[in-house]
Amino acid sequence: MNRLTTLLLVSVVLSQLGCASTSSQDEMNTFSFMYDNQEYSIVSIKIPPDDPTNYLLLREQNTFILRARDNNLDGVLDTLLVGNVSLDQANEIYSHGLSQAINKGRYNRYEPSRIYALQVEEGSHAIQSYEQPIGTWNNRFIIYNSDNEIEVSIRDQKADGTLDHIEKGQQDLQSSQPLYDNLLEAGIQQGRIANVNGVFVVSKL
Repeated sequence: MNRLTTLLLVSVVLSQLGCASTSSQDEMNTFSFMYDNQEYSIVSIKIPPDDPTNYLLLREQNTFILRARDNNLDGVLDTLLVGNVSLDQANEIYSHGLSQAINKGRYNRYEPSRIYALQVEEGSHAIQSYEQPIGTWNNRFIIYNSDNEIEVSIRDQKADGTLDHIEKGQQDLQSSQPLYDNLLEAGIQQGRIANVNGVFVVSKL
């Protein structure tokens, strides 16, 4: 997935996902697909002023059998909320659903609002900040190739300036950390990244 990722179309009920807002500006969209003879749904929810969030759902009657969340619409599920599958297995299902949505023309491209990027010789480097529902921040350090495709994705799970979880790619934490440090410093100097008590957060565009 490139940085402009999926926002899917058709409506569903916010309350079933535990979202409290009922504003008329809220946007709720869904796309259903079959995987292994079961019907799954990908649901996008946007509650202004926040960015949209995607959920992968499997329901039997009114009960969730699987519920997982893609916090920042990068095409990768971040949190398994309900279900007996692993996060990797859920991501296989999610990836299949996104591919089906793209093939059927059922998506809009979306640019995250808290992203800071710099061009480099071979592509670009980016930091994306997103807030978990419990109020803690996460950062994702992303390396794009010259075709604007994600080659490396690494999480800074506390947004404290230290990379700690490789999501995609062959580059290790030790070699990636200096690149992340340089990007954080550039973002701070340009006023796009704030350091508040040791937590680094990209400002909204």
